[in-house]
Amino acid sequence: MGAAGVLPSAAATASVPKVVSHTSQVPISLAHAGSTGTVYVLSSSCWPSSCLELARTTDLGAHETTTTPPPVSRRDQLPRLFFATPNDGFAIVDTLTGELTVFYATIDGGETWSRSSVGRGQSIVSFTAMPQSYYAVIATCPPRQPCRSYRLARSPVTAVRWTSRGLSNQAGLSQSGAEVAAVGVHVWLSEWTAKDVPLLATSTNRGASFRLEVQPHLGAVTACYLSATSAASLWATCPTGTLVSFLHSTDGGATWQFLPLPLTAGTGGYQFDPVAGDVAYLAHGFNHGVYRMSGVDTVAKVGQLPATQAAGLVFTNARDGLAIGGVGNSGFRLLLLRTTTGGASWRAVP
Repeated sequence: MGAAGVLPSAAATASVPKVVSHTSQVPISLAHAGSTGTVYVLSSSCWPSSCLELARTTDLGAHETTTTPPPVSRRDQLPRLFFATPNDGFAIVDTLTGELTVFYATIDGGETWSRSSVGRGQSIVSFTAMPQSYYAVIATCPPRQPCRSYRLARSPVTAVRWTSRGLSNQAGLSQSGAEVAAVGVHVWLSEWTAKDVPLLATSTNRGASFRLEVQPHLGAVTACYLSATSAASLWATCPTGTLVSFLHSTDGGATWQFLPLPLTAGTGGYQFDPVAGDVAYLAHGFNHGVYRMSGVDTVAKVGQLPATQAAGLVFTNARDGLAIGGVGNSGFRLLLLRTTTGGASWRAVP
């Protein structure tokens, strides 16, 4: 796989940030910079997405500085943002014209973005950002055809150069492919095979080699989405048709337990955020409750989100978090909400 090129240094491209002035900007997504206190807020004043604004905050929105949003075009969908550190991040843009997925990288907190590539003719299927490395499941995805030739790609954060290795198993990956999670030297792939066999691939050497195990608990209509908060603590979100289930592993994926959460619709506006260790939060889409998972799969309802829909959720630690909530049935609007009480109480960020 060819290299994507080395980005310029942050010192050469950084500029003085500007103070945010909120006018008609509406928050639409959140991106947490690793395990730091920095959160990026993507907002828009119109559609199409060329009216984007990107801001970052280190104090739950009390103060914000603006930076430059990814250079998406009017034909593109809204970008998905991933930040490995407060400065280093990736924007993945799905086009509406059947073209390949477009990627942009930043090393200066979004002040500048550089077009990147994971290889000629390759699309990103799944992506995760660690403080030292980016990992991506990539594939050849012709327009209006199933993806094929899945590979695992890795790049250092400080100098974006991608290397990759083929992904294959005895059953072959299906169109759903695989979802990736990583922490430290550990990498996991939730795979959905052509023979409808859910597999978990585990690596302890940054993806150089994997151990494959059948994991019936990870059975879903597609590969389960994975998040890792430590080498032992692994979380899975599994679409099961019209509903979604949540699972937790405390032994690096060897065994799994279903989390006793209320029924959650796949289209119900829920948001799930693993925070650290064995702590995670769920903002529910139907009853608007906020649930905390802690210890060995202990689940408790800790509060109520003052919104009719959850559109974003990020906790920077076990108590402090931001959410995007939809308010109202007619005249629906999105608000940025803040908690410093572990989800027990929320207030709007002015």
